[in-house]
Amino acid sequence: MKSTTARTKSLFERLGYRIGLVEKWIPQTKRRLDLFGFADLIAFHPDKPEVVLIQSTSGTNHSHRREKILALDRAREWVQFETRCIAIVSFSRRVVRNKDGKKSKVKRWKERIEFITERDFAEKKSVIPF
Repeated sequence: MKSTTARTKSLFERLGYRIGLVEKWIPQTKRRLDLFGFADLIAFHPDKPEVVLIQSTSGTNHSHRREKILALDRAREWVQFETRCIAIVSFSRRVVRNKDGKKSKVKRWKERIEFITERDFAEKKSVIPF
């Protein structure tokens, strides 16, 4: 079975992006260390000016990863420039519907992509009570 990082890498490559792995494996702790505390991959498109840091996760952890990113100063600093953004990419197994609209027994991986921009950090600050 492919990891969510491998699925994300394949997805962005199909979209024309160049991908680099920025997550490290630390053997002493048997854990992975994300770049800046949230990024698994870095991507750029040869025809677009943007650079994307990507957090890859399962569908059930998507909202948790979003909250984690919005709590990090480094993530906020990353998106301060228009050419940079953060993407959260999650995968869930979903039931496929037949042509008649009925559910089948077949399940396929379905991706969800959410882009985090400077606006998301501004909205988060406005809802925090002081």
